[in-house]
Amino acid sequence: MNNRTIERYYSVDLRQIMHERNKRMMFRFTLPNSPDGFADLNAKTITLHHEQLRLATTRSGFGGQNYFFRCPDCNRRCLLLYLISGSYHCRQCLGLVYKSQQATKTDWTRVYNQAEKLARRIDPSFRFKDYISTFGVIWAMFPTKPKRMHWATYYRLRDRFVCTVEKANKLNGLDMIQAYKNLL
Repeated sequence: MNNRTIERYYSVDLRQIMHERNKRMMFRFTLPNSPDGFADLNAKTITLHHEQLRLATTRSGFGGQNYFFRCPDCNRRCLLLYLISGSYHCRQCLGLVYKSQQATKTDWTRVYNQAEKLARRIDPSFRFKDYISTFGVIWAMFPTKPKRMHWATYYRLRDRFVCTVEKANKLNGLDMIQAYKNLL
């Protein structure tokens, strides 16, 4: 199992940088946990941490341009570069994988994440940690029906949520009803 996941490393996202562009060809930008950087789109370079990163462009469908980083190692176009040992590289050069690629079908945290994703379709701010006190009543964790949603859609999502949470509890070795009785 590879523990070199992208979540463990600092990344620079070109989309965040271009968001500060405001139609200028030369501009300064600030990234979280990073010193200020400077972009020169005419020269197709971005300077960050005293390292100059090259940019590539492609034409977009409506006459504009799309910008990409060029990986210093493999010259591949990418939107994200990762900082390791003081230099930037793409995900493939570093052999990094996504956290979701490490999960197995029997990983109970993966199944809880699926259930949380279902609940976020109703309430985007839903988190399981906010509902720990509702032991044994799984459907009580599910958010209330929003306006203009059909009841059939709401019940279908709630039923899928309950089945997914029960599956995760079985994988985790939890019997929610028994845990609820033990609390009494």
